[in-house]
Amino acid sequence: MGAIQKDILTSLRYIKDLYKGEVGDFVGCPVAVDEARLVEQERGVAIACKASWRDVWRHRPYDDMPQFSFSKEDKRFVVPENVSFLSASNEFNTDEFQEASISISRFYSADIDWNQPHFLRSVQPLDRFDWVHTFRTFGYEERYPNGGWFTSLGLMEVNFKDKGIFHLYPYKFENQYYLVCEAYFECTVEEFNEYAFAAQLSLGFFTDRITLDEAYVLCYADALFTAPQGIYYMELRSSIKGQYPIFTTNMYWLHEILKNGKNNSYADAEVAPGGIVGNIVDWLQMDFYSGMVNEIYAHEELRRAACIVLEASTVALEYQTALYAVALECLTSFLLKEQGNTSKAPVDKDTFNKIIRPAFQKILEDAEIAGKIDKEAVKILGNRLNNLNGVTNSGKLTDPFVNYGYPLSKTDKEAINTRNRLLHGGILNGVNYKEQFDKLYGCSLRLHKLCCILLLKRVGFTSYIINLPVLRDFREECAAHEPVLIQL
Repeated sequence: MGAIQKDILTSLRYIKDLYKGEVGDFVGCPVAVDEARLVEQERGVAIACKASWRDVWRHRPYDDMPQFSFSKEDKRFVVPENVSFLSASNEFNTDEFQEASISISRFYSADIDWNQPHFLRSVQPLDRFDWVHTFRTFGYEERYPNGGWFTSLGLMEVNFKDKGIFHLYPYKFENQYYLVCEAYFECTVEEFNEYAFAAQLSLGFFTDRITLDEAYVLCYADALFTAPQGIYYMELRSSIKGQYPIFTTNMYWLHEILKNGKNNSYADAEVAPGGIVGNIVDWLQMDFYSGMVNEIYAHEELRRAACIVLEASTVALEYQTALYAVALECLTSFLLKEQGNTSKAPVDKDTFNKIIRPAFQKILEDAEIAGKIDKEAVKILGNRLNNLNGVTNSGKLTDPFVNYGYPLSKTDKEAINTRNRLLHGGILNGVNYKEQFDKLYGCSLRLHKLCCILLLKRVGFTSYIINLPVLRDFREECAAHEPVLIQL
């Protein structure tokens, strides 16, 4: 297919124009302000201004402010209540108006009903554009009215079921990359954010990055996205930058790591047989990406687990294992519900209910009669008998792998078996700090790998993932000569 045509420059200029010149005509603001202008901050935006010190003194520092509005040329914008706060120097001098700042985490065009469906496009600052090495993306171009054009790869396309086409792509403007998302169907801002997050999370699962921080959502009359009618700015949570890559097409990168490895050098033959780097892993196709986004969007459990898998690698090592255990629990519970729980109780249910349970109950009652335990203890222990013949948690956590035909290694099973201990505050003992660190690190990588296997199996992934314990030279996996690439 040819390059997809876009009109993006008008959107970026519309955003940039917000920060040019002054804003004024404040309505509902609890302090009188002058010389106000909208400015970009490291997080969020602010109104840099001069504020009446008399009003400032009547307003407690950092109190959330009520809803107010301001105008920029002929456009009016609303700042909802509890999304802004005032900070000022409060200097004692004769000047009525002093330097101040009103930090804002949300504002929107007043003449747009944002609860109604519109054609929407979002723009977010993008730290890094690198997914053309992972996905077989589409190309797009923008033809400028005065001649010249911008062209790029990197366009990702999702076909949301029963809704329509959604695009995500990078755009470079004034030496800064931006992430652009747009829906070719009408939706509300809240709905748009859900679609965009599913698309970004699915992309980030393979690039280790989810771009968040802030978003400018622009409203249009149609899906040509040529003339913005209004804007909705929102500050978001911090972007996620994971540390455990799960996918690569770059066999040279793997080769350089493995060729001189202490324990894993054997695995170099897999990526560079005879010393020649092979073409093993192909780019991921857009049909797969679209399908994954739809599944992430449709299922909260998959969305939550994917987010934990990415973010857990950014926290202290002591917390990582517990977070991956939570993600694994989330995934296995969801998958077993879908697949049908095939785990068997230790004892046949009829045998347990007719013979074993009554015998245990009689022992408790006899102990009460003999004065060994009280009635409350009989009640508590009797209730526990209801779960005595339940399916083991280890079975619950391993059954989905069996159902997918994935054989668990000895180290995989050991990592799964640590789950209960980790969730209840247990630690992995070691004779010294290094051994404790290695145990935690290894367990984190193994649980991370297992979570990725289940999630990717569920969304139809059939390519290769990186076996991180092998890549990071862990003795147990390397002694078993596990492959550095696992085909799912």
